[in-house]
Amino acid sequence: MSGGLRRSNRPPVVALPMSWSSAPEDAGPSVSVAWLSRPREGESVNGDAVIVRRHGDAVLVAVVDALGHGPKAAEVAEASTEWLAAAHDVGGAPSLIAGLHKHLQGTRGAAALLLVISSTGLEACSVGNVELRSGTGKLPFVLTPGVLGVRLRQPKICVSPSLIADRFVLHSDGISGRFDLKAHRSLAPPAVATQIFGSHRHAHDDATVVVVDVA
Repeated sequence: MSGGLRRSNRPPVVALPMSWSSAPEDAGPSVSVAWLSRPREGESVNGDAVIVRRHGDAVLVAVVDALGHGPKAAEVAEASTEWLAAAHDVGGAPSLIAGLHKHLQGTRGAAALLLVISSTGLEACSVGNVELRSGTGKLPFVLTPGVLGVRLRQPKICVSPSLIADRFVLHSDGISGRFDLKAHRSLAPPAVATQIFGSHRHAHDDATVVVVDVA
């Protein structure tokens, strides 16, 4: 799919990656995204969720991992992606993290990672245990302890002041981080997502992997 918005936390019938890509006429960077997200074995709904959207020349890629599993976690994940889909400002990760934290107050809470890609650079912030890897390692990344909606310290924002042509992988803790990103460098994002998910998924947990190519 090109442009627009993609959002999901319910698994499709066919276990194929979902995808999003910026259209040739879009302002800002060229971005291609593919992801797989599944509930833990025995559950029919997913406490993980993914949202990809464009706002002006910025692209937001987010992974949400609600605490726990099952319908209650899925409700929090859905509430998170609904808020992120409607947010008017995709200009920066700090305001989005603060807004999502406020929106989720009174719920069981969630971990989340937000990656904002624009023509002026990249910003990333993760609260909780959602990880980010980059192919070049040029984007320094540090997790922020806490649970959105429950407790949040000053979030650590990772910033690149210029746009990096790179591949990024975002994943919840239902995916082992022991994959070799460089081993998949010749593959397109859907194939990389499929291979990482197939080889590194923890079946006892909701699991999500997102592959982002920035040209």
